[in-house]
Order: sequence, then structure tokens, then C-alpha cells
Amino acid sequence: MTLLAPLVVLVAAVFAGLFILRLGGAHRRSVSRFAPAIICAGAAILFAARGAMWIALAFGVASIALYAWSTRESQAATKQARNKSSRSHGAAPPKKGSAMSDAQARAILGVHPGASEADIRSAYRRKMARAHPDLGGSTEEAAQLSAARDALLRR
Repeated sequence: MTLLAPLVVLVAAVFAGLFILRLGGAHRRSVSRFAPAIICAGAAILFAARGAMWIALAFGVASIALYAWSTRESQAATKQARNKSSRSHGAAPPKKGSAMSDAQARAILGVHPGASEADIRSAYRRKMARAHPDLGGSTEEAAQLSAARDALLRR
């Protein structure tokens, strides 16, 4: 029983440290998604400090399970958003080395044929805000948006 207390505190501290590392950069918005896991980890630390090891262990396991569930749920939501985004612009992605047609570029950015340079740039910024790799998007989608913008601005 005396060895269990430091083990529970160590597990909770490692979990808290990993969570804090995850808060950096673009992941700051996801804090509310992990709030139940944070609360359970804090409860585990408090119960371990008071000597209630079995309760601390239960809260520690619950915090790990909640964290894993939240992570899996956020990955599924990101994947679903990518699939929806790739279906929404309706144009097939251009092959490497081939020039993108204006129709494909307009479909990707969602602009009309007579769109001004400001409209094209605005559509690009709006779509890139969701497609950027640092914000959960993919590099392929970001490259496709950039190629579409460049194709339309070159005309």
C-alpha cells in the first residue's frame, strides 16, 4: 500500500505534464474537450495526497480513459471534416505536374467565374483557416488550396 501512493501520484503527474505539452500551439482550443479528464486527474492527485489510494487509483484510471476517449472523438471529428471538405468542392484534385484549370480552381475555392482578386484571396483565407496542417487540416488540402489561388490569380 505504501508503494501505491507514489505510483498513483507519478501517473497523475505524467498525465498532467503530457496534457500541458498538448496545450501548445494550435491545440489551445481543445482545452474544453479535455476538461473532464483534467478534473479527474486533479481529483486523483488530491486523493493520493490525502492517502485514499483506491479512490485516487479509480480517478486516475478514469482520467486516462476520458483523455483517450476525447482524443479519439476529436480525431474522428477531424477526419469527418476533412472528408466533408474534400467532397464539398466537387473538383478532382489536380495531378502533380499538371496545370489546374480555372473551373477546378473556382470549384475548390468556391468562387464564381467573375470573382475579383479580393474575393479569391478572401475565399482562400477562409478555406485555409480550416485546412491548414497546424490547425488539423492536411498538407494535401492546403497545397490544393494554394494551387487553386495561384491559378486564379495568374489569369
